[in-house]
Amino acid sequence: MKLWLFLVEGNSDKIYVDKIIKYYVKSEKLKKEIKLEWIILDGKYNYNKKDKQINQKIDKFKNQNRNSDYEIIYVIDLDKCRNNEKDRTFLVDIKKFVQKNKYKLIKNNKNIEMILKIDNKSKNKKEKVKIAEKFIMKESIEKYLRIEEPENVSIGSNIFQILDILESGV
Repeated sequence: MKLWLFLVEGNSDKIYVDKIIKYYVKSEKLKKEIKLEWIILDGKYNYNKKDKQINQKIDKFKNQNRNSDYEIIYVIDLDKCRNNEKDRTFLVDIKKFVQKNKYKLIKNNKNIEMILKIDNKSKNKKEKVKIAEKFIMKESIEKYLRIEEPENVSIGSNIFQILDILESGV
């Protein structure tokens, strides 16, 4: 059994990423060999403030699954990284952070809703979750989920590349 621990910006992101994973990864593996866990960041700038939660989830998993391994994966929206200094600095900082800690990084440009063609501009978190729950993954979206460096294109994500890497380690 292998733990995939995802850290996502918000609850709606968790739902979208979970649906993409279940669409892309072979269901037998998800049932028998992979355990998905989630930590909500409550905003991407909190990426380096979750060590305690990460360690608790890993310890619990390892206590229940001796000799098992884990991967930690951050999922972020790049938002305005091309023209906003704060977002550009954030991208540089989180890349260093995940590299230093040997984590994985899924980047969505500009955001996951835009990539998935979801009209979800609501600021209301409960409404965002309701919209996310109705989302159904379609084959026509796949090409946007296979972008190696999403920050270099107008729309896209590297989620399929990261899932391929994760799945090869199971």
